[in-house]
Amino acid sequence: MITRLLKPFALLASMALLWPPSSFSRTPADAFPRQQSFFDFLSGVPVREITIEADFSQFLENKNTDNYQPAVVTFDDNGGAEVTFDAKIRSRGKYRRRVCDLPPIKLNLPKGRLKDLGLREDFDKYKIVTHCLDERDPGQDNVVKELMAYQLYNQLTPYSFRTQLLRVQYIDTSGKMGRFKRLAILIEDNDELADRMNLTKCEDCLNPDPLRVNPQLEMTHALFQFMIGNADFSMKMARNIEMFLNEKGEIVPVPFDFDFAGLVNAGYAIANTDYGLTSVRDRIYLGIDRPNSELLPVIRQFKTKEPEFLAIVMQNKNLDRESRVDVADFLDTFYTEIDGLLSRPQGDWAAILTRKQMPQVRDSTINSGK
Repeated sequence: MITRLLKPFALLASMALLWPPSSFSRTPADAFPRQQSFFDFLSGVPVREITIEADFSQFLENKNTDNYQPAVVTFDDNGGAEVTFDAKIRSRGKYRRRVCDLPPIKLNLPKGRLKDLGLREDFDKYKIVTHCLDERDPGQDNVVKELMAYQLYNQLTPYSFRTQLLRVQYIDTSGKMGRFKRLAILIEDNDELADRMNLTKCEDCLNPDPLRVNPQLEMTHALFQFMIGNADFSMKMARNIEMFLNEKGEIVPVPFDFDFAGLVNAGYAIANTDYGLTSVRDRIYLGIDRPNSELLPVIRQFKTKEPEFLAIVMQNKNLDRESRVDVADFLDTFYTEIDGLLSRPQGDWAAILTRKQMPQVRDSTINSGK
């Protein structure tokens, strides 16, 4: 349970005033001067209040298409001045389009308006993760916990999507749904991440050769997905992973969409039975099979991040204490498992993490040939 972490958490809590509310989503690359983007313009506060006004009745009728429709996005900037965008929105995602009361949104901003505000014109398309379920508390909690997953990954590598928590007031212009307010997540534009980290989008990264994948980032990604209990991704199919290339030509995987993770534990999530999982809180390692000597530094990195991870969870006041403790306890089971690995120096750690749920799964995952 979380008692093993209370001492480091107490130390971190005493330092809380030194940390700005948005520090968990910051990355080292933010230190470099660059022209502001729409994401930069909205980020930097614990919660950004915005309004999206559109015909949401039509939005739901067309949720299985990629057709954009008009929308008006309004918010106050940090100086209190109202900013308005005549934008376009459409639904996004696959499974969530089918099960969500309000599917995730793809926001398309007008380049001219971005230019007028002195913002980057080339970063004009953003994902908004909605509350999905109309049940107020579960829907809100799922958003907050999925945001935590992004924030945890931010702590491990700057090769990760930045996020901003939103409180969105949805106004339905058709008059059929009225207006309602829910939490949501704004996710950094793909091109923006590439620009920030000096990457290029990979156009031929399906079923990648393991030798092309940056080993440090691949292991970090795979162990992170194991930690949060997520098996809803595929390196082979680039599912829920954006693939980029660094200046060396190595593949850099950047994950997104964590609603099927055990950490989120969404009521609509389904365990991946392809790997013999019976619960979304089951874990399985789906990384490249590498020797212990390569995994050890990555495991040590996760060990050093344990107090910071706990602080992200326990200091988040958008969840009640019971939910925070539940997430912290789930992370603690991960640390118990990797402590068990470290006590078995002669075992094949990657195989242990993979085969404990389904012995034959190693044949269907990417194998380095080592």
